[in-house]
Amino acid sequence: MRNFDEELKELGVTCLHVGGKLEKKMPVEGAVFEIEDSMCMCYISLENPTRQEIDAVQKQAVDVRLTSVDGVLFVCLNIGGVLFFDMPFNMCLYDRFRLEEPARHGFIMLIVLTDQNTNEIKALRGIGFDESFSRKLYELCRKQWDEGVADYSAKLRAVNANYTTRQLMQKCCARFVADGNRLCSCVRDEDEEDEI
Repeated sequence: MRNFDEELKELGVTCLHVGGKLEKKMPVEGAVFEIEDSMCMCYISLENPTRQEIDAVQKQAVDVRLTSVDGVLFVCLNIGGVLFFDMPFNMCLYDRFRLEEPARHGFIMLIVLTDQNTNEIKALRGIGFDESFSRKLYELCRKQWDEGVADYSAKLRAVNANYTTRQLMQKCCARFVADGNRLCSCVRDEDEEDEI
């Protein structure tokens, strides 16, 4: 019997499916945002995820917000009011800039929920960002890449000490909501202080 996962792996293609194992192992529970060739990835690892958490990733509204504090970019996530994460992201940790400028298209983010104990994939979901949200993500990453972030670790610790996830979400400069068939996006200039 053919093993398509192995054949794809030999071709350099990663196949993700519910019930399969994720090769990437997260050291602790939580969420990580990464970018690979203009594809956004959100890896969530929970110890024994509940049915409610799995259902939230698969079916509930996904509220994604971008917040930049002192050069530190956060991708904040609210999934169905069940799961909340603030994921710091630093494009400067990559060997090259990994986003193409969005031109009449948006980026895709794949959400992968795994069991921390077994690394088994419990849920997968793809979200397509619209052009305005994608452009804001691109601009924030480009600025971070071009200017760098001096003392990144110290700045990250300071932000984490002074802001809760909810506060970071309120401070956002861009928001995208995917709720069933409804997509909603809002982007503001960085100098505006009102909540989105």
